[in-house]
Amino acid sequence: MSVDTTPLRGNEAGEGWHLRPRRRYLFAAMTVLGGVGLLVLAVLAVTQGVWWWAVPAGVAGTALALAPFERPAAEPARMLETPAAYGLLLPTHPIKATYTILFAVVAAMLVITPAWAVATGRTEPLDGVGDWAGVLVGVVVLGFLEVLLVLGTVAGVRSRRAPHRGVLLTVDAVVLRTQLRPVTIPWEAVRGFRPHWRRIRGYRDHVNSWEDPIRNWLSVEADPVLVAGDTPIRAFAKVDEPTFDAASLALEPRLALEVCRFYLSDATARRELDGDAALARVASIARTLPAPD
Repeated sequence: MSVDTTPLRGNEAGEGWHLRPRRRYLFAAMTVLGGVGLLVLAVLAVTQGVWWWAVPAGVAGTALALAPFERPAAEPARMLETPAAYGLLLPTHPIKATYTILFAVVAAMLVITPAWAVATGRTEPLDGVGDWAGVLVGVVVLGFLEVLLVLGTVAGVRSRRAPHRGVLLTVDAVVLRTQLRPVTIPWEAVRGFRPHWRRIRGYRDHVNSWEDPIRNWLSVEADPVLVAGDTPIRAFAKVDEPTFDAASLALEPRLALEVCRFYLSDATARRELDGDAALARVASIARTLPAPD
């Protein structure tokens, strides 16, 4: 991703794209170490003959260790026909396969491990209100985590089975198919396409740093009255417009932005969005882009 606007030290937000900071290498290293830790536990389980735990721990450890190295393949723009619309699709990447596998395995283990402990009599008898309260808290916490993992697994599977995810440009509207429920925005309601970034900090981190993780977003500035649907992620991006993570695009984000802006500025050219002429237009715009920094 190229840098069109670089935020000054201490800025909260800004326009344009921004390269991911060096801190991403720290997160990648922590992920790999976590995977290695699970693999070590899997080896220890093998030495103890606990194969029912060793196998899933090994699978989860391998998936976690490989997650930073999984690079989804780039995809070109293509024409897409759905029951409701036909147009030019600027595709987005599905959720990583390693993450989907990890969510599924950990979700299964959160159910299998307590069940195995109860079935084999490895749990201590509950004695008094304190023990029951502890069990209740544990069930609530693990249950909440289990729901999140199951939802993550389902989302990962659905995103990998859906070939239609992305930004769909039709003759009449811009359709954000970047989430479970598409958001439809008529062209007459679109005022612009805004690339921007936001620093991501913990709720206890009140000091801005140039090494804070930065997320790049692409938002559609539009009349909210004419927007059909909602993007819940806009609360995370701190915007009021429909938005999505620019890094999820399977093609160069600058190209996607320029294609959207071209069809916004030229209403006559939108007629070609109902045929393969739109693909030639994307190729033409791609040749005009400067080389990334």
